[in-house]
Amino acid sequence: MWTCKNCGEIIEDKYSICWRCGTDEEGNVQDDFEPETFGEVQGLISSDKILLSNTAFIDKSSKFEVLGLVCSEEIIATDLISKAFAGIVSITGGKSDSYRQYIEEARRLVINNIIEQAKDAGANAITGIKFDYESVGSGMFMVGVTGTALII
Repeated sequence: MWTCKNCGEIIEDKYSICWRCGTDEEGNVQDDFEPETFGEVQGLISSDKILLSNTAFIDKSSKFEVLGLVCSEEIIATDLISKAFAGIVSITGGKSDSYRQYIEEARRLVINNIIEQAKDAGANAITGIKFDYESVGSGMFMVGVTGTALII
């Protein structure tokens, strides 16, 4: 995974440019880049062609069907995170980068899970996406995500 130097979006290694702004890994913005659109609504689209948005972008005059809530949680053992901070496990780019890698992986897992839930329900969009980060119990950290599955 790499981080877009222009907008800060986290991009999977299999992509050579940022889907959001058209910037390549070196920070060069593609002049002819146009964000993908989904019907009449512009937004961010995953590789699975599911529209993802952290806002309720739907105009009330648009035709859409709410299919329901999708959610997922991933638990991380904080002893691994503590070891990363202590330098016991491999560190690339500093201790905060190691911590962030654990969080990014958990976030990737939960978003992929709600995409699959939405696709199984027949949805082509998820709106109102919200992440939650929580310390749970002794030595555990949770990353959760919720959203609303829609057909647009």
